[in-house]
Amino acid sequence: MTKDKALTGATGAYYVGFRLSALGYAVGLTTHGTRAIDMFVANPETGKSITIQTKTMFNAFVRSRKWGPY
Repeated sequence: MTKDKALTGATGAYYVGFRLSALGYAVGLTTHGTRAIDMFVANPETGKSITIQTKTMFNAFVRSRKWGPY
């Protein structure tokens, strides 16, 4: 199986966006190829916003006590 780095990276960014959106944040993903920024995240209650850059690994598996095993 070949590892498509662009697809793996996009999957990670979409997953992080999904989780933040589920927590109530407004998420805007950037276009492919934007340097250093993968998404803009804003808190609709306070109006504060940040930018996020994600890093995704193809074979990563980490158990987290906060998020739990999937």
